[in-house]
Amino acid sequence: FATIFILTLFYYTIFVESLPIVERCQKQEASTNDSILIWIDSSKNKSLGYKRRKAYLNKAYETFKNTTNHTSKVDDLTKIAFAYYRLNDSINFRVVNRHAISVSVRLHDSLNLANNYWDLGNFYSKNAIKDSAYFYYFNAQKIYENIGNDFYSGRMLLNMAIMQSDIKD
Repeated sequence: FATIFILTLFYYTIFVESLPIVERCQKQEASTNDSILIWIDSSKNKSLGYKRRKAYLNKAYETFKNTTNHTSKVDDLTKIAFAYYRLNDSINFRVVNRHAISVSVRLHDSLNLANNYWDLGNFYSKNAIKDSAYFYYFNAQKIYENIGNDFYSGRMLLNMAIMQSDIKD
């Protein structure tokens, strides 16, 4: 009887009491992800000043860098990069976009890789660096074509044609 009592106590201690720890970890991960999305959304609020909007993005990026599970978060990183682009913060856009490309390549995430190449193409187009814009549109187009996304592949072909027209190539 004592052995059964000890085994029951052991089972309870190991398995039942550890469940709240697992649940807390899962809730914390979800909470972190929610916080990142909230900060990204807050950065889009045009009624806030530039510095405050940028601070929200900085907080979102720092939180991302401190998370351990980047697999499910590459979308968040792409959103942070694009939000910096929309704020005309070229330095932070390039840093976060480079990070997003790196994570996308490491995870073999073709869709986010193409999306980040597209954003980079737009960045170079906006800054009148047409040959680099064409290069990134071309890379995005090939990825979209390979994953069967004909609509975005066509959009990249259009962007490439516009770049060629601007260059008079």
